[in-house]
Amino acid sequence: MSCPFHLYAEGVTSGTYFIRNIIGGTYLAGANEYGTMLSLKAGGEPIKITVLNDGNCLMEDLSMRSFPDSTRRYIGLLTGDSDDKFFVDLHKTKFRIDKIHESEYDKIDKKRQYLKEGAEYYRISCIGNDGERIYLSKGKNGITGHCVVAGKELDNGLDKVWCLFTRDELISDFEMMASEDSPICVTSLINDPDFSIKRNSGLQQGNTWWNIEARKSKISGYGYNYCAETYRSVFDCHQTLSCLPKGKYRLCLKATFTCVDKLDTHSPCMYVKTDKDTYTSEFVKSGHNNSMNDGENTLYEMSESFTEGLYSVVPIDFYIESGDVTIGVMGTETNQWCVWDDFQLYYYGK
Repeated sequence: MSCPFHLYAEGVTSGTYFIRNIIGGTYLAGANEYGTMLSLKAGGEPIKITVLNDGNCLMEDLSMRSFPDSTRRYIGLLTGDSDDKFFVDLHKTKFRIDKIHESEYDKIDKKRQYLKEGAEYYRISCIGNDGERIYLSKGKNGITGHCVVAGKELDNGLDKVWCLFTRDELISDFEMMASEDSPICVTSLINDPDFSIKRNSGLQQGNTWWNIEARKSKISGYGYNYCAETYRSVFDCHQTLSCLPKGKYRLCLKATFTCVDKLDTHSPCMYVKTDKDTYTSEFVKSGHNNSMNDGENTLYEMSESFTEGLYSVVPIDFYIESGDVTIGVMGTETNQWCVWDDFQLYYYGK
C-alpha cells in the first residue's frame, strides 16, 4: 500500500518523478527518523504523480519508508522553536505545486548560478495548522539539513525551489553535470539502495527491486537506518540497472561479516557485472576475533556501526560503454553472519 500526497499540478503531467531541491541537490523522500519525517536524501526516490481532472493530483511515495499502517509525517516549521512541527496526513493534506515563471529567475537567483533558462522550477506548499499557506524548504543546517522544513513567507529563497525529473531527464542532467574532477552522486538510479522498503521483513517478501537468493535473510535496524542481512546461508542479492549513460562509475557499500563457528572461510563480496567484465570487492571482516559475543550481535547494533561510518568496503571503479550493469552482493559460505547497507553510485562522466 503506497501513501499518496495531494497536490495542485501546474504544468505537471502524470508520471514518475524525482523531486530535487535546487540549492541542496538532495531529493524529497517519504520519511526519515522514526519513519515519520519528510526528509531529503542524496539519492532520489521515484514518486508517482497522477494528475486528476480537477487540477489536483496524487503523489505516491513508492519507497514505503513509513510504517505500513501510518500515513502521518511531520514537517519542521521555521519559527525558531525546535518543537514546532506541522503534521500532515498523506491521504488528506492538499499540497500544491506552482510553476515559477522565468520572469522571477533574476529575483530568486541574482547571480544565476542555479536557475537555467528554458528549465522548469516549482514551489511546493500546503495549508498549515493556522490556516496559512506554508512553503516546503530545505533545512538550513544540522539535522534539519536532512529534513523538509516550511516557512509561511514566500520569499525568493533558493531553498524553496524544486525540480521535477523523469528518470530519462535525470540521466540527461547527470551527463551534463558530471566530470572526472566533479563526479555526481547518481544513487537515484538504484532502486532502494539503503534497504528501507518494507523493513522488519525478509528480503524475499519485503522487496521487489532486489533479486535475492538466500535461505534466511532479513531487513531491520534502528531509527531510520535499516540494513540487510543473511545468516548461515549462501546468498546472492542483486539488481540490474538499465540504460545508464556511457562513462566511468564508482560503487560504494558498507558491509561486514562474522564467522559464526570461528572457521576461516571465503569472504563475501560486493560485485559489479558489465557486458565485458565482473568486478568484486570483499566485505570488511568484523574486528571481534570471530566471536559474535565480542561486538555487534544484532542488526540494531550493526546499523549503529554503519551510521558511525564503519565497515566501508573498497569501492569498485568500472566503465560501461552501453547496455545494462548488474550490482549486488554474494557469499558462498554457510557459517557466516553477513550484513550490508547503503549502496552509493557515483558518475565521473564520459
